[in-house]
Amino acid sequence: MKIPSFYTPWTVLDEYRGKIFNDRWPTLPQMFALSANRFPNNIAFSAYEESQNNKVLRAYNYAQGKELVDNIAGFLIEQGVKKGDKLVVSGVNSLEWAITFLAIMQAGAIAVPIDNGMGSEKALALSQRVGAKMLFCDHEKLAKGFDKANLPTYSLTKDTANYVLNLSGTTKDFPPAGQEDVAAILFTSGTTGNEKGVVLTHRALISDSYLVQGLIHVYSNDVFYVLLPIHHIYCMTAVFITALTGGAQLLFTDKLAITNILHDLKEGKVTCLLGVPMLYNKVINGLIKNVRKRGPVVMALVSGLMAVSGSIRARTGRPVGKKMPILKGILAKASLSSLRVLISGGGPIAGATLTRYRQLGLDMIQGYGLTETGPIITLNPPHAFKEGSVGRVLPETDIIILQPNEQGIGEIAVKGPMVFNGYYNDDETTAAAFTADGYFKTGDLGWKDSDNYVYLTGRAKNIIVTEGGKNVYPEEVEDAFQLVSQFEQLLVRGYMINERLKIEDIEAVIYPSSDFIKDKTHKEVNKQLIALILEGNKKLQPYQQVRRIRVVNTPLELSSTNKIKRFSAAKDAGTIIFG
Repeated sequence: MKIPSFYTPWTVLDEYRGKIFNDRWPTLPQMFALSANRFPNNIAFSAYEESQNNKVLRAYNYAQGKELVDNIAGFLIEQGVKKGDKLVVSGVNSLEWAITFLAIMQAGAIAVPIDNGMGSEKALALSQRVGAKMLFCDHEKLAKGFDKANLPTYSLTKDTANYVLNLSGTTKDFPPAGQEDVAAILFTSGTTGNEKGVVLTHRALISDSYLVQGLIHVYSNDVFYVLLPIHHIYCMTAVFITALTGGAQLLFTDKLAITNILHDLKEGKVTCLLGVPMLYNKVINGLIKNVRKRGPVVMALVSGLMAVSGSIRARTGRPVGKKMPILKGILAKASLSSLRVLISGGGPIAGATLTRYRQLGLDMIQGYGLTETGPIITLNPPHAFKEGSVGRVLPETDIIILQPNEQGIGEIAVKGPMVFNGYYNDDETTAAAFTADGYFKTGDLGWKDSDNYVYLTGRAKNIIVTEGGKNVYPEEVEDAFQLVSQFEQLLVRGYMINERLKIEDIEAVIYPSSDFIKDKTHKEVNKQLIALILEGNKKLQPYQQVRRIRVVNTPLELSSTNKIKRFSAAKDAGTIIFG
């Protein structure tokens, strides 16, 4: 396939270099000042709020947002905040969170976002670990023990004492700042529970937000929905920061109820939605399920139209599905008609899911990266999409494969402006994370094709070694079952069959969906679960097939981005029903 050239939207920075900033990349507050200069009247921050049984949009344009950021930053300086101080921000998704995050950096301080769902005791421990000088949190968080920090604390909740948007200082004498200054320290929970503080510079966050636009357009009339946790690097960069670089609108929600999401998508005319595979699988399964309820004739018609749409798209690249009246109506009913781009991250997504969305006329793309890489280092662009790949390597970024095997699979390593500086107060772990020539070792396994597209096979530490000496990547096995609606959660892992020789076999841990088990006996549930696994096994190579099935009656623990914490699930939890 012919790979089009990169877009270069970051050339707009040339006009402002030497005026608003001086480096190759601006800091986050400098970027926001630049966008406020370019798009003063565009809405920057917005949220629907309840008012007399109605939802009313509260919004601030870029000029108003810039004034709020400067007022809060001035207040912080007058309270004694110095350049390099660490200030914690912990709350639900909100425009207050976003404005505070920018204001902390405008004051020259370092933002330390902490998961709002984290217990107060652990959150306080992380605050103490970085030597935090100030806290910003939801009013509700204070009631749960966050007030024990004995630090100046300000509220992200409207109409409460010390409300952050009411803070206003008179000074506008902000500390000089550059791209190599530390912007934020993000603690990775990953899937092991061992938090590492990832030190990210302004360069890392800003360069990544601009360079992703080398593969996908961001328009000033786009509306980005802030659905995933904003404290997590995925949403922080791909939604929050990227939207602001292009003068787009951020629409916040702190309620994940489906009725609330559908309202916001429709009324807010959302164009860009970022989610995780679990979300997109549920949405497309629900959509197809509703079509199927209308009878076999309607289902056959819709399937035929989707196939035609997909064929036209494959030949011409044109997303015609949204223009077909029947498919357009299906999207409208699901509150998806205004969407332009759906971005999936946080884990591999089933190829069938990607295909279905693209057949409906939506640009469904996938990216890849880690907290340590800002996070995005590859993106599968709509205009040059390759199924099965996590995308093309970003501009100004170099990915190599370390110690590739005969199939070209090895550890992925990356060098680029978005790569982090190191782990907070942990020189030993930092040194171990890089090669001698400065490439960050991701810990992920994969390969790269001649067009510079990357394909993931799994995490190095997750590999299952079978009796035949084959390496099995759990993520690839899980992918075969991703669209099975009867599984609310499925985790594939190894179990030891010969401790001395370190030989493993493959086990699936299943938490069934409530709809599936309703009105069924345990015997019926187990029989059908076994049948579903055996059917899925047919899609896999013999050495990849699941040999044992374990059913649990409580959900597996999730990270803040809804990924199963792979190593937190007890090895003997649940009941073995097969194998």
